[in-house]
Formats: sequence, C-alpha cells, structure tokens
Amino acid sequence: MIPKIGCLHFMSVVKHVRSEPHSLLSSLSDMIDNIYGLANISNQTDVIANIRIEFHPLHPRMPYKIIVSDNLRHGFQNLFEEASHNPLNMGHIREGHSNDQESSEFGTGLKKAMIFMAEHVELYTRSISEKNKNKKEHYVKVVFDIPEMMKRPSAQESYEPTSFEIISPKEFEKMHSLDSHGSTILLQNLNENDFSHDPETGLKYTQKELETFLHEKLSRAYSDLIRKGVFRILLNDQWITVQDDLVDKIPKSHKLEYTFYTRLNSKNEPESVFRNGHTPTGRVQTMEYDPISGKFIKLSYPMMERINLPPIQLVSLSTKHTSFDTWLSYDYTDIVRGGRCFDPPIKFVKQETDGYSNHIYNRLTYESKKLNKALGIGPNKKVTKPNNMLISAIQTTLKQTTYHWRKEIKLQQDHLSLPSFQKRDENTTIHSGSVPFKMDMDGSQNHNHDDIHPIRKRNQKESEDQEFVTREQNHIHQDQDHNQQDQDQNHNQQDQDQNHNQQDQDQNQQDQDQNHNQQDQDHDLKVAIERSKRLLKRVADKILESIRSPDFRKRDAHLVWEFIERYFQEKDESNE
Repeated sequence: MIPKIGCLHFMSVVKHVRSEPHSLLSSLSDMIDNIYGLANISNQTDVIANIRIEFHPLHPRMPYKIIVSDNLRHGFQNLFEEASHNPLNMGHIREGHSNDQESSEFGTGLKKAMIFMAEHVELYTRSISEKNKNKKEHYVKVVFDIPEMMKRPSAQESYEPTSFEIISPKEFEKMHSLDSHGSTILLQNLNENDFSHDPETGLKYTQKELETFLHEKLSRAYSDLIRKGVFRILLNDQWITVQDDLVDKIPKSHKLEYTFYTRLNSKNEPESVFRNGHTPTGRVQTMEYDPISGKFIKLSYPMMERINLPPIQLVSLSTKHTSFDTWLSYDYTDIVRGGRCFDPPIKFVKQETDGYSNHIYNRLTYESKKLNKALGIGPNKKVTKPNNMLISAIQTTLKQTTYHWRKEIKLQQDHLSLPSFQKRDENTTIHSGSVPFKMDMDGSQNHNHDDIHPIRKRNQKESEDQEFVTREQNHIHQDQDHNQQDQDQNHNQQDQDQNHNQQDQDQNQQDQDQNHNQQDQDHDLKVAIERSKRLLKRVADKILESIRSPDFRKRDAHLVWEFIERYFQEKDESNE
C-alpha cells in the first residue's frame, strides 16, 4: 500500500506567516500591490485603492477594523476554478507572476497579508472569469474564519473557506463603496501582535498618528505610479499625495548616471556585471567589474554576449544649491522596480559626520523580477542588503559618486566662505579739507559742483571727460583680454582632449600588449605542464616496473623514494 503524503496543514501556514517580519505597512502594501499590478496588466487606468482603518471608540489607540476596496472592472477572476487555478489558493499560479508588468511574483502576498492582520476575513467581489466566453458576472461573498479553519482535522479541508456564496448586487453594493464593480476585503478581529506601534518610541499610534505615518510611507512607495495615472490611493477619505521626482526635477549638472548589465546563473546569482558610464571627456565607456580587485576594468570582448537580463539604471545626484536644497537624503539609495519604491532605503556608503553627504540622493531602477533576489527584495517586499557581485559593483560605483559630490559640495562651501569686499553706501559723505564730496559705488570721488569756482568747474569737466575716455579704453582692453583668455582656454581644452585621446590610445595599446604577453605566458605554462606530465609518467612507469619486478624487496623501497626525492630536487635546481 502506497501512503498518502498529503499537504501542510493550514495551522502550520498561519504560524509560519505570523512569525515572519510582516507589519501593517507591508501587509497593506501587499494588498495595494495586488490592485495596481492587476490594473497594470489589464491596461486599466484611474483605478482606486480605498483603505479605511477604524479605531475602537473606547480605546483611541486600538484599530479594530480595516477595509480595502478597489474598482477593478473584473474583480477577483476565476473564483469558480479549482485547485491552483483559483486565486484564493495558497499555491495559485498564473501567467502574470512571471510578467514584469505585474507586481506579484510568488502569488502569496495578498493571502499572507490577510492571515497576518486578522482572524476573520470577508471578501465581496463582482467576479468576471477570464475563461468565461460569455463574460458572465457573479456577485460573490467568501468568508475565512481562520481559527475555525485551523481546528479542522483534515489538512486538505483546512484550506477551504468557511463559506462561499452567491449574493445579490444589492448586498454587494451595500458593502462595496466604489462604483458597481471591483472588490472589498473586510478584516476584523485584528491580531494581538499589534502592528500599530511607533517603531521609534514603541508606543501605540493614535488614529491621527497612524494616518500620518501611513500617508508618508505610501506616498514614498507609490508616487511614481500615481503620477503616471495607473491608480490612486484613498486613506480614510484623504488622497495620498505625490512626492516630487528628484531625478526629473534636479538639473543635469547635478546628476551622475550609470547603466548596469548583469548575467545570472541558474541560482539567480550574478556571475558577471558590466557598467556603462561617461569618461571625464564625455565619451561612453563600458567596463566589467572584477570581484577580485573590487574595481572596474576595460572590456576586451563584446559585452552583449554575456548578459541575459534588462539593464539597471543608477542615478546619483546632489540637491545642494538647487531649488531642493532643503531636501536631505543623507546618501541613501532607493530601489525602484516598475515605479514601485521599496522600503527601506539602503545605505551603501558609510555616513560621514561633517554634513557634506547630507544632500546626496541615489536611485536604482529596474524592471525584471529576476533581479529581485540579487538586489535584496524579499517576498514581503522588504529590502535587505545581500552579499553578491552585483551589490559590490554598485557599492564601488556609489563610493565614487559620493567622493565626487562631497568634493563638489566642499568646494562650493569654501567658495562661499571667502571674504567679500564691503561696498560703501552711495550716500556716505566724506570730508576732505573744506570741500565736501561723495564716494561713488566704484570708489571715485564726486565733488559737490555747486561749491566749486566756474574755472575750476570747467577744468574739472575736461578732466572728467578725459577720465571717461580712459575708462572706456580700459573697458575695451579688458574685453580684448577676456576674448584672448577665452581663446586660450579653448586651445587648452582642445589640447587636453587631444591628450586624453592619446592617453586612451596608449592605454588601449598597453592593454593589447598585456593581453599578448598574458597569452604567451599561458602558452609557455601549458607547454611546461605537459612536459612535467610526461616526465612524471616516465618516473611512475619506472617505479611500477621496479615494484613489479620479482627481484624487488621491501627493504629496497627506501631506495625508490630516495631516487624520487633526488630526481625532484635536481629538477627544482635546474628550474631555478
């Protein structure tokens, strides 16, 4: 008799989910990700995710009910399918999970969020099956009483919902607040491991404090998607606002941009990393990351043959002396996939205490889900910093950008701290002898003409005319000097560009020579190895021949070893 292996009981799944590092924010984000992912894959726009969090009237710091609604046209699809084809199945698999346009990768985020947050879950939906040719709609209510499901003796039966029934459109609209289509999820009997704590103080949030916290976090996570018009988020009747896009608003002179390409092995681990960037002369340069030296080296072969994934974009910028000067990001890096910004931001470079890194902001953007693991994005959408070749290459680049921006900011600070000449007020009157005069802004003396004799006044007029002509001539000479300086600078720039080009050519020639030398050395090494193999084979044959000889005696064995040692000693001396 063949035993039935069976499946994991639902109780074990609940224990596992509630032991994972989930939170109210991550659970709500999983539910929102499901909404915007389905909107994106079905090309729907102006989709709304409506979230209501209600607090107990006698306990102002205790949320007791959460309602999440959407207005997706098709609602929960395929609810009448069985097993893994049903979206409520814990192992549900569909094509969207491998599509980079959709957020869901494993198909468990929504179910885990419901298990983590509540003991009692009710789902109301207007369902239109994608496999139904007639596109017939059904209004469905599904109830999950989690403690009751955990008590069931059968592991197979423990996953089935507490109730599943067809309801009337009127009953659906009574529970659903958005349009006449979409879905509403009601979560009650919220879990005791209260997720409404302030992570800094450890105190429970009031409703206003929780709304403020969630508003800031959701705005950071979904601003790009809201800006694109994919969907909007309503939290307790307040729209989530959109943060400014620093990458788009900051001028190009305050940005450094790089493109990374990588190749993953069968375990989704990076095995080669390439980087496109600009040289100081403005040329695009492609380099390969060397994990041994921790540096980027020049390529000696076509890059495209070694990559198997879409690129990763890195932008590093400084908000210092821009219209966003008050924005302080402290050199943290946001990781964004398809417009969804993950939490928390990562620190790749050690924070200095001098303040020069406060205005530095970095952003990594990518599209492929296959890069999630390599970039530290886990199933719960939390960011951790893994240890792999891709992360090391990004960290090396960010050390370079941080050094660049710190140097730029320090130079700007030093320039602003230089002492400036004090300008005299144009109305300041200075007395010299008995004739009063005023000091102009350029420092010239302007006598009071009403107190000067007419002859002296005429002489003074001629003198002023002559001074005017002299000043104009000086201005012309200054303009000529400036033009000459500009020409000299242009010549110098041209000379520098020629020197850079010559240096690049010399470097390329050196690299070619080194490659040839390396090839020669590799060839010599192969020849030496083959020669050593043949010599060792002859020695081994001699030893075997001696041992197999009928005249061989055990006491003669030491003579064989002495021969071997003497042979290799002589060989080493000859090699030296």
